[in-house]
Amino acid sequence: DSSGTRRTEIRRPKNQWSGLLDYSFPGRRMHLNVNIDYVGDRRDIDFGTGNRVSLDKYTRVDLGLSYQANKSVKMFLQLKNLLDEEYEDVFGFETEEFSARAGIQLTL
Repeated sequence: DSSGTRRTEIRRPKNQWSGLLDYSFPGRRMHLNVNIDYVGDRRDIDFGTGNRVSLDKYTRVDLGLSYQANKSVKMFLQLKNLLDEEYEDVFGFETEEFSARAGIQLTL
């Protein structure tokens, strides 16, 4: 800060990383996407009490798969928070649990 004192900013983990695998299978009709995010321990503030609190580290994995059946039809599957990790990016605000979405995209 301006007085020269070192302070740790809230919600800033010491360790954080992300990895992405994006792969098209031979023939390029099927596509796989895997995203992994790791966020380490960090501090936050409970704005109800003004006290400092700790937010736990977490690893979140998302997966996407698509298949181009033909020129007009594409099928897809998305799995969010595949490991059903319970975590908070901000104290008191939960994030999404495991969810799955599937569909068909038609191009006319």
